[in-house]
Amino acid sequence: MTTDMWTDNYRRRSYATFTLHFCNAELELKSVMLKTVLFAGRHTAENIKQEMMKTAAEFALESKQIVYVTDTGSNIVKACKLAEVERIGCVAHGVHNLITVDGILKTEKLTKIVSDVKAIVHTFVYKTSMLEEEGRRMVQGVNPSNPE
Repeated sequence: MTTDMWTDNYRRRSYATFTLHFCNAELELKSVMLKTVLFAGRHTAENIKQEMMKTAAEFALESKQIVYVTDTGSNIVKACKLAEVERIGCVAHGVHNLITVDGILKTEKLTKIVSDVKAIVHTFVYKTSMLEEEGRRMVQGVNPSNPE
């Protein structure tokens, strides 16, 4: 089972998603997203453990040996310990941290590029209406310094 928590920054709501991975009788890997739930409480190990146990019960998986694949957040690591389930660290999260933390953040030129790109994205996200208006003027052949 993989599980991850994420936040919709626009609505300021947190969610937890649980996905079951298994092999069928033909030994083909299958993945089924069991559920995504609004996670209104604090992201404590105890609250995460409760949602893990609830999910296993909802899908009649309590008698199955579940191995969780998660990020290395201390809350999810502790939740797995509290639930007494096996946990394996997600390789993708490890590679992401290797690239961003140990690679990009320790390389001055890459840090500058990332900073510049973030500034460009910020401009487009927060100045969309201004850019759209400028584009309309350009298409209509209006001089921006003399819009009349």
